[in-house]
Amino acid sequence: MRVVGSSTFGRWRVRNKLWPTNPVEQLEPIRRPKHLPRPFPDDEARRIMALTLPADQAMLRAQLALTGLRVTPACNLKVGDISFSPSEIRAWVKEAKTQVVQMHPALDPLRRDYITQHTDGRPNTILFRNRASARARGHQIDGDPYRGHERAAGFRGGAPAVGGGGLCDI
Repeated sequence: MRVVGSSTFGRWRVRNKLWPTNPVEQLEPIRRPKHLPRPFPDDEARRIMALTLPADQAMLRAQLALTGLRVTPACNLKVGDISFSPSEIRAWVKEAKTQVVQMHPALDPLRRDYITQHTDGRPNTILFRNRASARARGHQIDGDPYRGHERAAGFRGGAPAVGGGGLCDI
């Protein structure tokens, strides 16, 4: 029987004067374990960062590793979400909240080069190609191009299969 049901039953018995006290109130509360991120070991992170990738995937990998953003907010970034002074990103996260992430200085030249070479520079341009941007251009994509990329990168780099938090935990 669950503790909640037992506690409710015990309160009913006390209220109806069938028991002098509720024995469930004397129990310690059951604590749920916190799920902590499992970062990659240093050698595995170095192998992932050393992989040669196309420009968009290399920029996404650097973005994930140096900001701690999750994959979905990182893939939905627009050029206008990036600021160079102060160096920060405004990302839409869970429940339509805006998260302001301070940028690592090493990412500035990479972002500048990527924006000038791979986008038209307009504020509403999506930084990384994804399903929504492909549909807007009239292309069909089967699945998210970045899902599964982490697993493939792990195999090419000689690292074991990547799962869980993925590149965000480097």
